[in-house]
Amino acid sequence: MVAERRRRPTGSAPTIYDLARECGVAPSAVSRAFSRPGRVNAETAERIRAESPPCGACVAARRPHW
Repeated sequence: MVAERRRRPTGSAPTIYDLARECGVAPSAVSRAFSRPGRVNAETAERIRAESPPCGACVAARRPHW
C-alpha cells in the first residue's frame, strides 16, 4: 500500500520541493540556483527561475522552529 503524499494548502507559498518537482530537478538544484548560481547548469537555473514565483522570493524555506 502506497501512502498518498500530502499536498500543501492552496494559496500557501511553494517549497523548494514543489518547485523541484515542477522543474524535474533535485531540491538541492533549486537551492543552488538561487544561492550559488554558478554551481547549476545555466539552462537548469533559467528553467528554475522561470517556474519560481514572480516576487523573486523563491520559496518558503523550512526553518527550525526556535
